[in-house]
Amino acid sequence: AYPWTVEQVVELVKAHSRVRVVGLGHSFNTLTCGKDLMITTMQMDRVLTLNKIEHTVTAQAGVKTRNLIHWLRDRGYALPTAPYYIDQSVAGAVATSSHGSSVIFGSLSSIIKAVKIVVADGSIRVLTEADGDLFMAAKTSVGALGVVVELTLAVQLNELVSRGLHYIDDQGILAELKKAEHNALAFERVHYWYSPPLKWAAKTTVDDLSHIRKLDTKPLPNMGESASDMYYRIVANTSLQQVLYKRTAQMLNDPNTHTAATYVMLGHIANILPGTYK
Repeated sequence: AYPWTVEQVVELVKAHSRVRVVGLGHSFNTLTCGKDLMITTMQMDRVLTLNKIEHTVTAQAGVKTRNLIHWLRDRGYALPTAPYYIDQSVAGAVATSSHGSSVIFGSLSSIIKAVKIVVADGSIRVLTEADGDLFMAAKTSVGALGVVVELTLAVQLNELVSRGLHYIDDQGILAELKKAEHNALAFERVHYWYSPPLKWAAKTTVDDLSHIRKLDTKPLPNMGESASDMYYRIVANTSLQQVLYKRTAQMLNDPNTHTAATYVMLGHIANILPGTYK
């Protein structure tokens, strides 16, 4: 079922004894598979309100994290934290506690302020911190408590940052970790995307530039987003996509772990090119 409104979700839940909720399918598992009814809230994809006094945003469950980030950016705001992969639904990312980038910046679930959920009897509950453990459970429920239809998340004013991407081997990572204090490392927003078979990683750094009033350079395009847009324009839903899927399957079945890891890292490099972007 593909409901467009909360009222339609209520009707579906009341009409079925067992319901499973599925997001955009980024996590490959059988958790959301059911023999009675499977509901996806991907049609419920609107950002509803921005509260500039309480610094919160309320969005429907099916909004893509990427689209929410862009919506906030256009209004001068940003999420305090976001998962590495941002093309999943907000409700799905929250339900699975999709990770943040450090010990300081937590998972997407950590910035949830309210959850609107349709429970088994078809009634609607709005859970907040006042609901204690039930609210904590709803923030990472993997769909077990009901159908999440709306979420309220904390936001902050957008910051000017520079983002750098470089490549480093495992010895270099160990040397950097030994030199850095744990909190200092997290504060500087350093992220390592490490491949054990290759013994090297993509190192991302994000530095605050809010003290700079005017930059000499104009913002550069988002390489990963451009690659993603090109894929959907040229490859998606074509015969080329089927060839790509077949070749990918062959790669993943390769018994040579080093070769498989190389393909994964090449895919990463193709989406995020090294350099510094303001």
